Amino acid sequence: MLLTILIILLFVVVSYYSEMDLLGLWLVLLVTHGIYVKLAGDTFQNAPAIMGLYVIFAVFTRRGRRYWRHKKLNKSVLLLFAGLFITMIITGFLGINPENSMFAMHLYMKGFVLTILIYLFVDSKKDVEKLARYYLAGAMIGVAWIAWEYFTDTMSGGDEWTKRAAGLRADPNETAMLLVVGIPIAWYLALNAGTRHWKAAYYAAVPLIMWGMVLTGSRGGLLALVLVIAMIIMNKPSVKKVLSSLLLLIAVITTAPGVLLDRTDHMVGEEKDGSIQERTDLLFTGLKVVAQKPLLGVGPGNIGQAIVAYKYRGHAEAEVPSYLFGEAFTVAHNLFLEMFGELGILGGFLFLGVIFFSLQGYLKAYRRARRKGEYFSLAYALLAAMAGFLFAGLFLSQGKESVLWFLLGMGLAYPASSRRRRKKRKRVTDSQTSLSYS
Repeated sequence: MLLTILIILLFVVVSYYSEMDLLGLWLVLLVTHGIYVKLAGDTFQNAPAIMGLYVIFAVFTRRGRRYWRHKKLNKSVLLLFAGLFITMIITGFLGINPENSMFAMHLYMKGFVLTILIYLFVDSKKDVEKLARYYLAGAMIGVAWIAWEYFTDTMSGGDEWTKRAAGLRADPNETAMLLVVGIPIAWYLALNAGTRHWKAAYYAAVPLIMWGMVLTGSRGGLLALVLVIAMIIMNKPSVKKVLSSLLLLIAVITTAPGVLLDRTDHMVGEEKDGSIQERTDLLFTGLKVVAQKPLLGVGPGNIGQAIVAYKYRGHAEAEVPSYLFGEAFTVAHNLFLEMFGELGILGGFLFLGVIFFSLQGYLKAYRRARRKGEYFSLAYALLAAMAGFLFAGLFLSQGKESVLWFLLGMGLAYPASSRRRRKKRKRVTDSQTSLSYS
């Protein structure tokens, strides 16, 4: 209870000084939520949603009055989000388990709100960098917690034979993806640090985050990590960068506990754990569910139940036997199957539309930075994180993960903020011109 009161007071105090810092503080809370639940108990379970309501109120009442008139937002993006929100509500009420869908929509709403707030109120590169720093702070809190769990032998993920770090979330895979996103951000901040001390600190964050990710034992996280490192190298390739990255990756994987290597060996070695076959079956059964419920899907949060019902009863809407309730809480292990299966074809394509506009914003900002001679820009760092997240989405269910929506919002904010800067420069130029004629 004391921890909850202290966090609420911190939010209230910060809201009086800076709306963007308040948004960043909420981002840290979303990233590290699992830690606080372990410390404060289930009473802290809904804290991100409650504090999110306060952030909405504070940001709209303070920044909204000053910025709303000067917005030139992409109406297509707003329509996509409106369509996605309406589709989610309709599919939730008409899906196979409306009660479960209500809880799933509560999880989705945190990500939606975060994306929309970033899109509406992130106004400059300075704002983007501030939120990136807050995200890295949350990731490093997660690494510290994982280190504490490891050295005290209290890692909560996995089973009694394979201990896995899951401190930021109850799920090791989600924890791994939260950490991987911090690597390109730390790299960018290191390259642009103002002092040697900060540069050293940001560079040190990279192997520490990698070490924490390895402790999760997430194979999907490992694939995302490899892609992120490859994008860092490809941005401005050199033999030195390739060799140093490979040596760092090998050193971290081999010096950390062997949970990741063991799980990888069980996936492809002689003692296979059947995970590849299991996820292949999930994919094909999920596709059959989509074909059976193509328009409205099975409703948010219901893809696991639908897959089990189809597998044992031949229909997505069939009643699941009581002895299969535990299996019914399985996940699709595929972000895109999750969206198309739960929200139908319409909702799935609306989600792809949000991804398209976000990637477009990152690419435009990256090209502008390259023309100015900035090779590894923050836009490219976030694009690398986004690519890693989406690639891991082929193997993991990440639709309700707030960090995915954070990355989407940052990509959407880039073109909006650049338009506002051009409009501001135009007003300054026009005023100067009028003064010169007067």
